[in-house]
Amino acid sequence: MVVRDSGPSIIDKLLGQYENHDDAHFVGEYLRMYAQYPALLKCWCKMGRIQTLLRVILNFNFNIQSDAVETTIYLLMTERANDIDWANFIEENKVRFIETFSQLYDEITDDDAGDKDDGENKQNAHDDEGGNFFALKELMKLQYQMLTKQDKCFKSMQHYWSNNKQCLIQVMQLMEYEDDSLIYECILQLSLFLRPSCSPEIKKVLTQQSKPLIEAIEQYQPRHPPEDDFI
Repeated sequence: MVVRDSGPSIIDKLLGQYENHDDAHFVGEYLRMYAQYPALLKCWCKMGRIQTLLRVILNFNFNIQSDAVETTIYLLMTERANDIDWANFIEENKVRFIETFSQLYDEITDDDAGDKDDGENKQNAHDDEGGNFFALKELMKLQYQMLTKQDKCFKSMQHYWSNNKQCLIQVMQLMEYEDDSLIYECILQLSLFLRPSCSPEIKKVLTQQSKPLIEAIEQYQPRHPPEDDFI
């Protein structure tokens, strides 16, 4: 099949052009086409391509970011119950998926820390989405959606992630940022660790950090309009 045989090189070329503002939507349409059919989806079964796509979400141009988010959601969240090759790819690369998200979180927060002036508090640093916090929240939202999918391969990923001490610590560190929507994503991810069957290591960390975690959750107040506004 000519399309499939040349598909990997075509995807690589498209990904290379994705961060060109003038081409982003056009490129995204073609990339989503390659995630539509099982024969074409096989071209995505290389972790390097997934990592390149996720990294495009870090682009500071909103149009490029949003299109990359749309492509990533379509690729990873579309129901593919009968595609064994795709399920096997997810299963075999579950650790690399988790590591990739974790590395992107670290990169965003490290950039944010480097951009701050001495004495500037975290709230001020995020008033204008400093450190690309739009990308951080979109990535966290996407990861949560992946971890809560009911497919066997994603359940396996969730089991590994929710028993990983470093993943838990990273979520708790992200909760320190005074941004309501970011804290909301952290609370969702944190909920996946709160299971009766969690590992002794996870249980120990949760027990040791129970007071600050409870305080952080109690202080979280989503800024919703007054109820009367809906009347």
